[in-house]
Amino acid sequence: MEEEEAVPLLRRASSSFTFFSRSWIPPRAITSKYLLLPCLVLFTFPLLFWHRATLKDLSVPFPRPFPHPTLPQLLTSGSTPCLPPPTQSLIHHSLHRHTACRTYSPFTFSHTRIATATAHFGLSSLHYLPALRTHVLHSLIHSTSLHVLCDPIIDSLWNKPAFILHLLIHEMLKPAPQRLEWIMWVDRDTLVLDQCRPIASFLPPPNATDVNLLVTNDYNGLNNGVFIVRVSEWAVKLFTCVLAFRHFEPGVALPYTEQSAMEHVLATEDFRNQTRYVPQHWFNAYDYGGAAMYAVRKNGSEFGRERVRKGDYLVHFAGHPEKGAAIEEYEGWLEGGGDVWERGEVVRDVSGEVEEFWRGVGE
Repeated sequence: MEEEEAVPLLRRASSSFTFFSRSWIPPRAITSKYLLLPCLVLFTFPLLFWHRATLKDLSVPFPRPFPHPTLPQLLTSGSTPCLPPPTQSLIHHSLHRHTACRTYSPFTFSHTRIATATAHFGLSSLHYLPALRTHVLHSLIHSTSLHVLCDPIIDSLWNKPAFILHLLIHEMLKPAPQRLEWIMWVDRDTLVLDQCRPIASFLPPPNATDVNLLVTNDYNGLNNGVFIVRVSEWAVKLFTCVLAFRHFEPGVALPYTEQSAMEHVLATEDFRNQTRYVPQHWFNAYDYGGAAMYAVRKNGSEFGRERVRKGDYLVHFAGHPEKGAAIEEYEGWLEGGGDVWERGEVVRDVSGEVEEFWRGVGE
């Protein structure tokens, strides 16, 4: 517990000790300086446990966010400190949002061990900090882990499959009951809009063990800016092949570098049968018209289904010419717009679609 959290509790314990001493302790004992410390400790410890118990009340149906500023689920790789430590204000905000989600949203807690992974380095990384903060907030609300690559491992965009492969191998070395079950990759130009929706809400039923990857297409083919992969030997083989593709197939054109390589690999016999291409708007919706149009957009047919609407999990600024400005605009709307579930402003809830999509899978 941090010092600023402990001080009020110590004051409360001291006040309790004063009352107790006046009521029960003989006058001679009060003067003894050796009696003060044991009594203070005896009164402080129950108060500390009571303080932690009050936070435990927030655990239904969502998991309790970890209340300590030193958060073990926010993990970085590399020597550069690219992930600012969460402030006390952000932690308190996550507790408030946790309660609001529990009260107003339809989502329930899943025991699935799942993490988000992304990369955040380079000269333009400051433009993406507001977007990264939304993923940090989501991790705090749902008590999931967030893994951030802060320094390049290899060249260019190939850092994505390299980092994912690193995480997969690290997890596969753990005993099965302790390792992550799924990893969601998000490019750094993605911003979480619905903090209440758990990532596990997109997953197939538990008995669908032959589904190892959820990914989406866009008008250019595969878009791997956001996808969800099962932690498995299959996934290790997949990203090993993606990394090796340009070296073993040097004659194949890769207009979108590692994304094109992944598209080629997923088309092979070894991987296509365990991959599911889900609708893009589930978790990879694109911006159109900025936050102002997002705020008033209805769920009509005049806009493509891939365009983001209130109730969608996140917005991806793929190919956006002014990503920094667009992210700031959405950040401003989120600060003033509040939670769409609490305000009753959900335009599109894909929960029914997800359930229908997976109906019968694995039976």
